[in-house]
Amino acid sequence: KRFQIPIPHNSPIIKTLERFESSKMIHTFRVKRSNDVEGSCSRFDLYRFGLSFTHIPESRNLDCDQIAGYRLASSQHLNGILTGLHQYLILESTATERMK
Repeated sequence: KRFQIPIPHNSPIIKTLERFESSKMIHTFRVKRSNDVEGSCSRFDLYRFGLSFTHIPESRNLDCDQIAGYRLASSQHLNGILTGLHQYLILESTATERMK
C-alpha cells in the first residue's frame, strides 16, 4: 500500500532534489517493502521528469527507479564542467560498489 507522507522542506534529500525540481513538485510516498522485508521505504517522485527515487532507511542511497543499477551520486557538483547549467542531477552506477 502506498500513501503520501510529509517530508520536511529542510530534509537533506529534498534539498538535493530541489537542485532539479521545485519542492512543491516533488511527491513523497511511504511504500511497503517487498513481502520478505519488514518495514517501509520512502519514494520521491519527480513526476514532471518521469523520475522517481527510492530511499531505504538503512541505506544512504537514493536508487533510481527508472534506470536499473543507478542511484543519485553522493556528490552533486561538477566543478568547471557544464558552466552555466544549474539544474542537473548526477547518477552513479551501483556496479562499482558491488565490485569492492
